Amino acid sequence: MNGPALSAMALVAVTGVANAGGTETPNATAYASLDRELEALAGTLAAAESGVKVSGYIKTNIVSQDSTTPGGPDTLGTQLNGVRLNFAADITDTMKMKLSIDGAKGTVDLKDGFGWVKLCEAVNLTFGQYRVPILQSSSASDDTLAFYERTAQGAVWSGREPGVMFDGKIQQFRWYASAQNGGDGVSDELLLAGHVAFDVKGSGITKQEAGFGTQAETALTLGATYLDEGTLTDGTVMAFEVLAVTGPVFVQGEILDYDDGFTTGAVTTGAAKSASGRADTTPFDLTATYQFNPNWEGAVRYEDADDADDTSTVGLGVNYYVNGHKAKWQLNFLSTSSDNDALDTDKIILGLVLAV
Repeated sequence: MNGPALSAMALVAVTGVANAGGTETPNATAYASLDRELEALAGTLAAAESGVKVSGYIKTNIVSQDSTTPGGPDTLGTQLNGVRLNFAADITDTMKMKLSIDGAKGTVDLKDGFGWVKLCEAVNLTFGQYRVPILQSSSASDDTLAFYERTAQGAVWSGREPGVMFDGKIQQFRWYASAQNGGDGVSDELLLAGHVAFDVKGSGITKQEAGFGTQAETALTLGATYLDEGTLTDGTVMAFEVLAVTGPVFVQGEILDYDDGFTTGAVTTGAAKSASGRADTTPFDLTATYQFNPNWEGAVRYEDADDADDTSTVGLGVNYYVNGHKAKWQLNFLSTSSDNDALDTDKIILGLVLAV
């Protein structure tokens, strides 16, 4: 406990003891001193409260899904997908930190854990564990999505790993250059990514999907990424995306091109692990939403995996915003068609997201 708090408590205690004994009533000087101590304590506590910003969310659902094995049981149950706590603090005018932990799996998992430094007016440094800068659908927070689940490609690249990233903004251009540990951990091969975004109109769509309201200002962002997983001989990925919002309409499209090295099991650890099995594919998807009023929003999605099994998914969704993305219900129907019986399935999700 700090000095002002101890002093205030001591003075209150002494005052109470004196009054209890009936020996002496504190004079005006003592009261003035107590007031000063309490004011100092209040200022200290206010500074401490504003120094660290705490946020988080709970994300849970009931899911019903057809069996993915012939003759197997269907799925019906409740899932806990996110119990997140985020801590962020401004250390100085040019240095910040962020720590995120999640307990949805029954254990405490580290998500984000990095320091941020403003090196100069045009360049920033991120140092620690963070997401790969490749797609908006992979980097958006789980509580700000148009559907309850990310796009398939957003989910592939939503993982984190340690690294160093530089970023900056020049007028309408934003750029990111990242070097992370990659599939061999701390050995000498790296996961390299370079991302550029051009905000054609507006300040950039970077924080959320959908839920912008019925009279949102027009914004358009184009993005492109080049990624190389150093543990693979042919480990490059090219990604392109477009995001737009105008009035009640939100649209998001993305397409990726995977090199031949991303065979099944090719990457055993790190943020690119989930990309294994996508060698020589060019998956794409399109999401669109329409917000009818401040509470109700409809959503549609189409995804094509471009795999050997001709897998594609059609999604329909309804969002009910109680308080924007901070309190919402999401009802989704997802129908996946595939020549692979293990992938051919229908799924219904009723999700609740609460965030602070």
